[in-house]
Amino acid sequence: EACLSIPGVVADVARAAEVRMRWTAVDGTLREESFTGFASVCAQHELDQNACISSSGCPSSTGEGLPNNYY
Repeated sequence: EACLSIPGVVADVARAAEVRMRWTAVDGTLREESFTGFASVCAQHELDQNACISSSGCPSSTGEGLPNNYY
């Protein structure tokens, strides 16, 4: 799995083939949807990214926490 936010870094990440997620939309309505296959992987990746879960942690504004080969 790779991420556009950290170019050149690839990692093996175990992901569920199917997930069901709930969230609050920008207009305040509650939403719920199931995702399968590639959409499931993408949804889990984005959820992790929003929660600052990655192989390198959450980079600071100075770049601390990014892989050495990031720049």
